[in-house]
Parts: sequence; structure tokens; C-alpha cells
Amino acid sequence: MIIDEDLYKSFLNGNNESFNELVMRYKTQLERFINRYIKDKETIQDISQDVFLYLIVKKKDYDFKYSFKTYLYTIARCRSINYLNRNRIMLDLDDYNSILELDEKIEYKIELKELYKKSIDEINKLTNNQKMSMLLLKDGFTNREIAKIIGKNELETKMIIYRARKKLKNKLEKEVL
Repeated sequence: MIIDEDLYKSFLNGNNESFNELVMRYKTQLERFINRYIKDKETIQDISQDVFLYLIVKKKDYDFKYSFKTYLYTIARCRSINYLNRNRIMLDLDDYNSILELDEKIEYKIELKELYKKSIDEINKLTNNQKMSMLLLKDGFTNREIAKIIGKNELETKMIIYRARKKLKNKLEKEVL
């Protein structure tokens, strides 16, 4: 599967099929997202189309250091709020709270994605046994199974995992704080 950013680059180079693929990937998800702000189905579809039209008109504005999905949802959020402001639609308190929660979740996901990238970088700095043990542990293997795979006894494996976790924890705590 081609990643979103590559499809967008292809679109910038004149391949409209790449843009159509992005629309197919995100149209339904985007409309569900807009539905958190607006309850009218036709308006949701209009705003969704407006978001994709914006991408066509302002296609060179996309900054590739951000994920395409984040960019797309940011545009959708702005378009939805602009619609609400233009039409002076009052949100009830529950809708407003759910929008705030959703915004916090999006920011949290972005922060998690950055932390995940840093975690991968730090895992790659571990020794081979530590790296292999952590990856096997993540995949659900027991300490006994990991010990067999890396050719160590179970006690040595527990110590390898302990040291790897401690090293990762120290590095990542510095990143978070």
C-alpha cells in the first residue's frame, strides 16, 4: 500500500488518480469526523468536499513534515468551525465538550506518534540481545521463549529485559520531561 505522503507527491506531479485514492481512503472517516461538529448530513458532505477542494486549490501548501491525515483533519476541523461561526449555530454543552475532547485526543495521538518514533530510535540503540528481547516481548513471547530464541538462560534473559527497559525508561523520560 502506498503511503499517503507518496500519493500526495504523485498528485503534485500531475497524477490525479493519486488524489482520487486519497479521497477514497479518507472520505468516510472525514465525514464521521465532521459529524462531531455538524449534524446535518448534506452539510457534512459539503464540508468534506470543500476540504478536498481546498487540497486541490492549495495543493502546494501542504508541509510534508506533518502526516497527511493530520493535515486533512486540521482543515476539516477549521472548515467545520467556520461553518458553525458563519451560520451562528449554537452547540449545546455536550457537543462542545465532545469537540474539546476530540481535539485533545488528536493532539494526544500526535504526541504519541512522536513518542513512538523516539521509542523506535532508542530501541535501535540497544544491544542486539536487548533489542531482540524487547521486540519478542512486544510480540507476546514469554521470558522462557525469548531465552530459547536468543540462546540465553531465563535468568540472563530477565536481566537483559530489565536493563533494556531501564535504559529505555531513562531515555524516554528525558524526552517527555
